[in-house]
Amino acid sequence: MSVKVLKTFEIEEEVWLSYSKGFNDSFSRNKSIDELKAFYSNTVFGYSIHALSFEDNKKINGGSTIMPFPYLVNKEKSFFGLSVSSFVNKEFRKDAFLLHDLVETLCRYCKENNIVLFYGVPNTNSYSYFNKLLGFETLFNLNYYVIPFRIGSILKLKNKRFLNMISEYSFKLYSIIISHLTHPWDSKQPDLNVHLENNPEFLGIRFKNGYKSRADNGYSVTYKSVIEDNLKAIYVMDYRYDGIKSSRGLSYAICNIIKSEDPDIILYVGLIRHFQLNLFRLPEKWHPKKLPVIYKLIESPHDHFYSTISNGNNWDFSLINFDVR
Repeated sequence: MSVKVLKTFEIEEEVWLSYSKGFNDSFSRNKSIDELKAFYSNTVFGYSIHALSFEDNKKINGGSTIMPFPYLVNKEKSFFGLSVSSFVNKEFRKDAFLLHDLVETLCRYCKENNIVLFYGVPNTNSYSYFNKLLGFETLFNLNYYVIPFRIGSILKLKNKRFLNMISEYSFKLYSIIISHLTHPWDSKQPDLNVHLENNPEFLGIRFKNGYKSRADNGYSVTYKSVIEDNLKAIYVMDYRYDGIKSSRGLSYAICNIIKSEDPDIILYVGLIRHFQLNLFRLPEKWHPKKLPVIYKLIESPHDHFYSTISNGNNWDFSLINFDVR
C-alpha cells in the first residue's frame, strides 16, 4: 500500500470509480463521480487536496480530504483546511493507523503549501479517533437555534392543521414585532479575531450551487432550503446588516424567509455572538446530533497565532464555515 496526495483535478477516472464506491459505502450516500468532483472543486483554489491510500495503481482503500478556506486571524490572512470525507474501506479498518497515516501525510503536504491549520466537525464515530490518535483539540460545540414555524407538522400530529395555523400566525406576528424593535435597538456582533475572509469573491464561490441569497438596502441573507423528514427546513447560512452580523440583519433574514419560502422550520446552526430575540436556542438534550468543532495546528505563521485560535471565544463559526451536507 502507498499513500499519495493529489489535487482534485489530478485524480484519474479509474481512481474516481474506486473512490466514489468507498465514499458511498462508508457514508451511506449515493453521490455520483460528477457530484463529488463538483463539490471538491468548489473552493477558492478550484480544487481540494486528497490523501489517498492505494491498494494498487487504480484501487484505493481509504482517503482523507481537506478543502482550503481563507481565514483572517488577527486581521492577517491564512489558509485553513476543512477536514471532510475521511474514510477507510470496511475490509481495511482493522489497520488502526491507516487513517492516521493519511491525515499525517496530508498535514506534511499542506504545511509545505501554506495551509496552517486543519479543522472540522466530526461525527460521533470519528470524534474520539481524531482527538486521541490524530492530536486534534476541541474548540466548542455548536448550538442549534430554531423557529418551529409549523408546530403541528414538526410534532407529526395527525390533526395538525389548526395548530399549524396558530403557530404560523404567532411567529409571523412575533417576527414583525421584533423587526420593529431592532431598528432603534440593534445589537451587533463584536469584531472577532478568527473568521472567514468574507468578501464577494469568496461568497460567490462558497454559495455557487443550492443556496439562495438576497440583498436589499444594506441587508443580506443567504440560506439553504432542504426537505428533511418530510419537513421544509430552511438553514440560515449568513445574515448581515451593513456587512456585520446583528439582530437587525437577523430580523431581516427571518422576515424575508417567512415571506418567500413558506417554511415548516427555520434553523441556524452555529454561534450567535450578539443579543437577539428572533430564534430560540435549543437545549442541548434536544440537539439532533452533537456538533463539536475540532482543530489541529500545523504551523503558526505569526506571533500570538496559537493563543488566538485556541480560544473558542475568538471564533465566528456557523454553517458557512463547514456545511458539507
